[in-house]
Amino acid sequence: MNRRKKIIFLIGTHLLAVGIGSGAAFWWFGLQAEQVLKEGNAMMTQVAIISRYSLFLDAQRANASPQDYREALKRFLAAVDEAAKQPSSFLDEKILASDKVLTYERLARLERGAGNGKVADDYMKSAVEMCGNTGWKDCSPENISRVAKKLEEYGFSSKSKDSTSKK
Repeated sequence: MNRRKKIIFLIGTHLLAVGIGSGAAFWWFGLQAEQVLKEGNAMMTQVAIISRYSLFLDAQRANASPQDYREALKRFLAAVDEAAKQPSSFLDEKILASDKVLTYERLARLERGAGNGKVADDYMKSAVEMCGNTGWKDCSPENISRVAKKLEEYGFSSKSKDSTSKK
């Protein structure tokens, strides 16, 4: 092989190696981008589902009849189950389990107030069972009720006593 052919051969093999390396890098980045987009889509779906139903739930708690509030709580449980179908690192099992625990407690309280002790006990039993998935240290019915009531009083969409007393 003469010198010119060797140079052409070396340049060609180097260009081929750069082309294959670049193609592999673009392919890998494409897979990563696809994964990031899937994760982002799952996160946005979860956030949309949970936020929509939690605001509806708060509105029903404040303004609706007990029956309508009960129905909103049941819809929220279904929304949490729907959000769990879109796995993401944003809303993990502990967060979704916490939402279910608090919702079961609210259903139990509502049923107890309506005189449905057996149904209330079943809901509280579900809350205690689900609580094991939350990472909470105390999963007693008393603690679950205390947390739920505290969140209703000072929760995300409620005004605290401090902010209303300063007006």
